[in-house]
Amino acid sequence: MNSRYTGADIAQSQFYQLPKFLMQGVGKGGVIIMAPSEAQKKASAKWDKENMSTLGCKVKKEEAAAFKEYSQKRGKTSNTVLKEYVIQCIESDNGKAGD
Repeated sequence: MNSRYTGADIAQSQFYQLPKFLMQGVGKGGVIIMAPSEAQKKASAKWDKENMSTLGCKVKKEEAAAFKEYSQKRGKTSNTVLKEYVIQCIESDNGKAGD
């Protein structure tokens, strides 16, 4: 018998209920989500600085609001929609679209 229980198993048990404030840190599959340590934050910031770049453009406030609504209707963030479009442009320019 497997006696290993996840946070979600315990929380959903009829015998024990975790307080709601403790359940806020339980993610999918009952994995308890811990806040990143200062070392993890530092390592992540270093990796981002070395490997990532930020693209941006100025648009009218009305256009920004309309784009955010457009993205939300598709269940995505505006950042995700923009990233997908950037990748689509690069792939189509390289002849990889539709692969």
